[in-house]
Amino acid sequence: MEFTPPSKSHLTFLSDRIYRSSSIARKTIRTLKTAAFNIYQFDTMKLIDILFLMTTELGIFFEGMDLFFIEVMKSYRNNDYHNFHHAVDVTHMIFYILT
Repeated sequence: MEFTPPSKSHLTFLSDRIYRSSSIARKTIRTLKTAAFNIYQFDTMKLIDILFLMTTELGIFFEGMDLFFIEVMKSYRNNDYHNFHHAVDVTHMIFYILT
């Protein structure tokens, strides 16, 4: 099966859907492109929305991506440092550098 990247309008639609359905404030979304963004203020499920926003902003999308993020989240052990929040924090810093 060949991968076909979504059109820009499809990405815009998906991003708009997340903006509307998420309780993440627009101000928070704007700060996502800054180094000052504090990933630790969000609960684990909100981090899935944040990952979705970052990847679609970079033009990365595939069907079932949210389920993939949930599986990644479930694979992390509950410890003080190397946990899912830390993974999203590192992902955010890479996103910040790339954008």
